[in-house]
Amino acid sequence: VSVAVLVDGLGAITLDVGRFPALALVVFGAGLLVSAWWGRARGTIVLGMLTLPVALVLSLIHFPFGGDIASRSLSPRRVDPFPSSQRLLAGELFIDLTRADMAGSSRELEIEMGAGSVHLIVPRNVTVHLDAEVGLGGLTVMGEPDRLGVDLTRDLTLPGNPGGGVLVLRVDQGIGSLDLYRPPPARKVRAK
Repeated sequence: VSVAVLVDGLGAITLDVGRFPALALVVFGAGLLVSAWWGRARGTIVLGMLTLPVALVLSLIHFPFGGDIASRSLSPRRVDPFPSSQRLLAGELFIDLTRADMAGSSRELEIEMGAGSVHLIVPRNVTVHLDAEVGLGGLTVMGEPDRLGVDLTRDLTLPGNPGGGVLVLRVDQGIGSLDLYRPPPARKVRAK
């Protein structure tokens, strides 16, 4: 398993979290085969039985590696550069795009989160295309029913105003929750 982590770190192969317990099961299986001819390995059977449920659960979850462990909050203004990607291994990510300058333009934001929560606030006048995957957890989009479970996907478009711009959001999240929110229209104040 350590050799696999080293080779993954060198970039020769790419491993998900679910692969590590599977590798441990391969090592336990090899130990059982060797013990069939030389010695007894009753402890290996117990370790294999304890590792099996973990391997099964983690094989269902896509868990992107890389990034920091942090709580990050972004709120770009009109003059700030627009973030094109965010990557966190674990933590919380809060992105408020309501003040970003997107009029008449097309922007793309890619988010990778290993474990934690992602909160997105998008402008009202912008057309939003969401392509989201959550391995285990919840997915909430304003105006749409909440989804909880394993291997959640959502591909939808929230319409905006003509000329308001287009925002493409691609979210790949392992474990946690994704919340997409759009503020309601501003109320007009009547003069008395």
